[in-house]
Order: sequence, then structure tokens, then C-alpha cells
Amino acid sequence: MGQAVRQKPATDFVPSEALRAQISAMVAAHEDWIPDADGIDAAVHIVVNDFDYGVWLCEHHGECNMHKFTRIQRLA
Repeated sequence: MGQAVRQKPATDFVPSEALRAQISAMVAAHEDWIPDADGIDAAVHIVVNDFDYGVWLCEHHGECNMHKFTRIQRLA
């Protein structure tokens, strides 16, 4: 099945309207992440499009490899 995905319990993060628009644009363009996601501290988190599994708020741990991120909450 592939690599195991680290995941924390879902949080109560509510995406802003601006972030929702960014997510929609990212998905429509088949992009894999949002460089300057509204309301997200880029030093800690990233919004990624895991194409088959949805859009996730992830903790990146300073890593560049999505398989090393920890999924925090599904956003779309």
C-alpha cells in the first residue's frame, strides 16, 4: 500500500474564505501546494494537495518530502 502516513487528530482549524479560494485554485490547476496560504504559519505548516486523498493542512517538520509531513486536518 505504500508508506505509512503520520497523522495527528483533527484540529478545529477553520479555513478563511481567502484560503478556500486558494485551495479551489490549487485543485483546479492540479498544483501540489500553496506557497503563501492565507492564515497559515509557513514556518510550521503547509497546505498540500495529496491528489488521491484530498487537500490537507500538514506539519512539515522542515522537510520538503510530502511523505515526511504529518497530516493535521483535511481541508477539502
